[in-house]
Amino acid sequence: MKIKNIVFDVGMVLIDFHWEKTMRELGISEDAIEHLRVNMIQHPMWNEMDRNVMNEEEIVKQFKKLSPQYADEIDLFLGNMEHVVTDFPRSGEWLKELKARGYGIYLLSNYPERMFKMHWEHYSFAPYVDGKLVSYECHYTKPEKEIYHLLCERYGIDAKESVFLDDRFENIEAAKEVGFYGILVHEQEQAIAELEQLLVKEGAYYYG
Repeated sequence: MKIKNIVFDVGMVLIDFHWEKTMRELGISEDAIEHLRVNMIQHPMWNEMDRNVMNEEEIVKQFKKLSPQYADEIDLFLGNMEHVVTDFPRSGEWLKELKARGYGIYLLSNYPERMFKMHWEHYSFAPYVDGKLVSYECHYTKPEKEIYHLLCERYGIDAKESVFLDDRFENIEAAKEVGFYGILVHEQEQAIAELEQLLVKEGAYYYG
């Protein structure tokens, strides 16, 4: 079956989430950065920000309970999220070119509501997206299978005619179980090359 749709994760696939760089620019110490890596950025509570069931204020309180000695640094970082992400160099042109070839272009992302709305208008690839489902809207997060099914239902996508790109192994495996082709992204050039190989192998689909 030919591939008609290409579904992208956002973070570390189309954009760089350079939280460490941002913390350093804000003057946060290396000790604090390493502590907050484990107790905030990589903590399961961060996923609750993506899920958007608990409000952000309550989640921040939980982060501060985990790291009371860095309460000021948490406030400083979370209050300066405007520039914590940057498009990867080829993201805009990549999606533009794929869209011009006739593929449906979709996003499926775990992303907190406040940050997504803050960042979305600045993304170079935004004009080329046919549809998107972000975790805060539906209160599911990858790799929960419900979020993949919801994307398909919302846009009439057949998973078997679609490829999903993500930087997390567990998210790719869940997508495959739903029926998607999957590409695990290590860096953008590798992802571009693997996608092209897959499109050739499985039969490129072009409208018209």
